Amino acid sequence: MILCILNSETKVVENRITIDSIESFVPYKEGIELAPQHDGQIGWIWNGTGWNIPVDLEKLAETVRLERDNLLSCYVDKLNGARWDFMSQEEKNIWIQYRQDLLDVPQQEGFPTNIVWPTKPE
Repeated sequence: MILCILNSETKVVENRITIDSIESFVPYKEGIELAPQHDGQIGWIWNGTGWNIPVDLEKLAETVRLERDNLLSCYVDKLNGARWDFMSQEEKNIWIQYRQDLLDVPQQEGFPTNIVWPTKPE
């Protein structure tokens, strides 16, 4: 389940996280809260009844690229040599494609307001 994390003061989505259930959510810093709806994107603003998409598309694009870079560093770049060596060629190809799909996020139609994030391999 993907959750949108809001800045409690500004109601801007600061982060999107994946967890098993809302009950397992533990705030990772003060001043954040869960959005009532979880279909928002980083940089979007909760207005009490729905989402406002910020007008500053350049800043939003930068934020989306940062999220993409975070996914690359958390999942792809952490594949160490030993783990890579034990993967089949098919598994390696899946990870190579996932990495490329992340790098291609800024080229998607609708970027930066409508992103289709690639699915992380298991």
